[in-house]
Amino acid sequence: LEKIKTIGDAYMVAAGLPQPQTNHVSAVAAMAVEMQETLADFNAQTGQDISLRIGIHTGPVVAGVIGLKKFAYDLWGDTVNTASRMESHGIPNGIQISEVTYHRLRDSDARYDFRSRGPILIKGKGPMVTYLLEPCSPELAEEQPVDKTKLDSKSVIPTNLQQLRSVGISKE
Repeated sequence: LEKIKTIGDAYMVAAGLPQPQTNHVSAVAAMAVEMQETLADFNAQTGQDISLRIGIHTGPVVAGVIGLKKFAYDLWGDTVNTASRMESHGIPNGIQISEVTYHRLRDSDARYDFRSRGPILIKGKGPMVTYLLEPCSPELAEEQPVDKTKLDSKSVIPTNLQQLRSVGISKE
């Protein structure tokens, strides 16, 4: 997983780049579930009521380094925009995924259940079939571990926001 940037109250992460990765969709999904679980624990321990919307889409992106004096790695393209729309049209404490991501996870990772939201109107895209990703039993999760050593949990949970947005992208 690669943290790309924070944009206001949003956190953008990508998998499968800059180095290809066979489990890129599963890696982003596992991070999304862990973020939701961590936030639920945080809320329970502190009495806070912070919610988190996560959107995930899978597809090709253009990636590169920009800048002349201060360099930044960034991503562009319809996949980035669609992932952002999955988040912004999602529900609090939900992980909304596109139909493409749904098919990839359904076919490759038994750790999750899915609830169809049906076609919903997505700004700039029109009607899209989307799904909510929900973790299955813990026994299934243990069968397919994902390396999460690169995650920085301190940058994921700000205490001064009532809502945190996250956009996940996995390279096709």
